[in-house]
Amino acid sequence: MNNECVDGVVEKLYESFPDIPIYTEDIEQDLAEPSFMIDFTESSQEHKLDKRYYRSMLINVHYFPSNTGNNRTEINSVFNELFEILEFINIGENLIMGKNFETHIEDDVGIFTCTYGLFFRSIPENGSFESVESDVKPKNE
Repeated sequence: MNNECVDGVVEKLYESFPDIPIYTEDIEQDLAEPSFMIDFTESSQEHKLDKRYYRSMLINVHYFPSNTGNNRTEINSVFNELFEILEFINIGENLIMGKNFETHIEDDVGIFTCTYGLFFRSIPENGSFESVESDVKPKNE
């Protein structure tokens, strides 16, 4: 599910910025500029009712501007677009709304942070529940 979240962000970025490379793995050299790098930061999962869970996934979108001398202007322009295009992404067949959007600039790199969350049900891999036998007895017998 975490990788599907990254895929949903990549899909949205590609639709809006088809000419800008998008990386999902660390690049140590020969980074094209401008470019995006998607960083899956963390996730959390909370048990709800019965077999229902809520998973929250934090994504960072790093924007490396072209070195034209107007880096902050370029980064802020991209930030404005990201607020709109990343409001909703597809995770599998589900349309998921982002929340907690934040931006900052660090070392001339724009970092756009957002959280996506969804409810899901836990279902055994084989699709059916197996019976479990136990030999546990009350303490006072």
